[in-house]
Amino acid sequence: MDNIAAIDDPYLLLRVATERLNAAQQEVTELARLRRRVIQELHSQGMSYAQIAEKAGLSRGRIHQIRHTGPAPEGAFLGIGSVTVVTPLRHDAATGRSMVALDDMRAGKRLEDLARTFGLTVATDNVTVDGQIDLNRPGLLVICGPRMSDAMRTAYDSDPVIHWDRDGIGWKLVDTRTGQEYRSGSQLDPAQPTDSAFLGRLPRPDGNG
Repeated sequence: MDNIAAIDDPYLLLRVATERLNAAQQEVTELARLRRRVIQELHSQGMSYAQIAEKAGLSRGRIHQIRHTGPAPEGAFLGIGSVTVVTPLRHDAATGRSMVALDDMRAGKRLEDLARTFGLTVATDNVTVDGQIDLNRPGLLVICGPRMSDAMRTAYDSDPVIHWDRDGIGWKLVDTRTGQEYRSGSQLDPAQPTDSAFLGRLPRPDGNG
């Protein structure tokens, strides 16, 4: 704090203070999530909230307050602090420009809204028309099929349970444990206005996350 206050350049001070405040706010959010998760886990193991309060040296009222404050622990599945929702760009032959398909846009918006309900800060990005994306970044939530990007196809191959496969009808998801297949409704006969997708956590190509 003293080091920041000692900065002479007011613009640099403003930037550094803002960055530090953002980091502190993210830390507060994640600590609140962690407290709530620990209480839930202890309670699910059979401890009463009174017992948890006694062991932690807190009042029962404080324990009950913590149970209902802070983001839900499940949000850690999506990321920590801030996430980036990524949707694929497609070439629009009519205009000659790149665009995001309506279905991808809607899916991206729903994922953004979900992330925000867990107290996460949300940014957006795109997979390029030729399928390029830098996956060696933290907090990526990518909406993109294997046909649209070689990088994503390779990433999906690392999933130990759900695999993408392709046959004469088109792409499909396969649960390798059960053999169950999931397809787009447009591939069914008769066609249905549905689609299949899954949420998974995949390792970065560089192995650092």
